[in-house]
Amino acid sequence: MKNFLSPRLLDSFVDRAVEALPSGVPLYSPDCESLARAWKQNGLRPGDLVLLCLPNCRELLHQFFGVLMAGGVPALLQPIMPAARLREIATAMGAFAIGALRLPTGDLGAKSYNSIGLLQTAILSPPLEPAGTPGEVVLMTSGTSGVASGCVFDFEAILLNGQRHVKAIGQGADDTVLVTLPMYFSFALSAQALASLVCGNRMIISGPPFSFAGYRKMLEDYHITISSLTPVGIHSILQFDPSELAGLRVLSVGGAALAPEEVARLVELRKGKDV
Repeated sequence: MKNFLSPRLLDSFVDRAVEALPSGVPLYSPDCESLARAWKQNGLRPGDLVLLCLPNCRELLHQFFGVLMAGGVPALLQPIMPAARLREIATAMGAFAIGALRLPTGDLGAKSYNSIGLLQTAILSPPLEPAGTPGEVVLMTSGTSGVASGCVFDFEAILLNGQRHVKAIGQGADDTVLVTLPMYFSFALSAQALASLVCGNRMIISGPPFSFAGYRKMLEDYHITISSLTPVGIHSILQFDPSELAGLRVLSVGGAALAPEEVARLVELRKGKDV
């Protein structure tokens, strides 16, 4: 498999990504290699777990890849979480550090605080042995079908999942993929962001939260060809202007069941294009 942790490839991929967020992060940290060095300088050991609490933005990707390149194990969490809950997760998972654009107020049990790139970081007192192994990633589940938990994967396996998604929907380098789902869950990270890395296509980074007006503007402004939504987003669009879904080359829906009559409506609306 191609070396997708090549610093030049990763930086080029993040640079090509476009942020289309109403209140996004306009800047992002230095290159992934510099971030990797900074994490090591702050004491990160091979296999140490780092909890990254960021919204959808290029900085999320830069920090995710930076931790991986440093030999750490990144775990993406939602950006707004109470300090008590973060500390509970960090303790249970044996985390080395917590990073966020703005750490929550409250006791995180940190032995020191620092900045790495744009992140405020709380360096914790981790277990004697690192929680993971270099090359691993922890993906948090949404809890939609059970209790939210973290699952450990090899980064290569997540990339393979992205490659299979690309093949399944016929995604190509000429496509423009819109990411509106949270990248701290597996689908947006693996089947959208990392699939775009594998494919070399253009990626537009957006919400959550989802809004019909914002979604319509992004479809028009960026000539989106591939989009994935939850049933909530589909309900909103079908209520306001179903024609917005007709132009996409590929539309996918997941996260929960979509009523059969709505699936039939989408198929009819899209006139033979993929759903």
